Amino acid sequence: MITRQFPTLLQNKSLKRCFETGKDPEVIVKEKGLVQITDRNVILEAVKQAIANNPKSVEDYKNGKDKAFGFLVGQVMKITKGKANPQLVNEILREELEKIKLPLFKFFEKVRMKVETKRLE
Repeated sequence: MITRQFPTLLQNKSLKRCFETGKDPEVIVKEKGLVQITDRNVILEAVKQAIANNPKSVEDYKNGKDKAFGFLVGQVMKITKGKANPQLVNEILREELEKIKLPLFKFFEKVRMKVETKRLE
């Protein structure tokens, strides 16, 4: 699926090539391999692969380390060679991460830490 919303730099380069060659922008984008992936199923598979390959980052994210989310987004982009729609990657990755529950012992560990912290105050 090709989106007509090309990034600005891509638009400028494609537009220039259109004038030079007389070709349709979509043809140029396909020829150059610059088609953005907008298929949710393709992105979902890349997200699942990134999650499976990076359990520590998933755990870090679930434990409140927001930088881990950015790392996982980067892994999805790496898997898709930078062609996945970033907004969809963020959306689908958040959905998939929300489905993952911390192991029960991790949950109790977090609760215990909070209780001990409150006792110290």
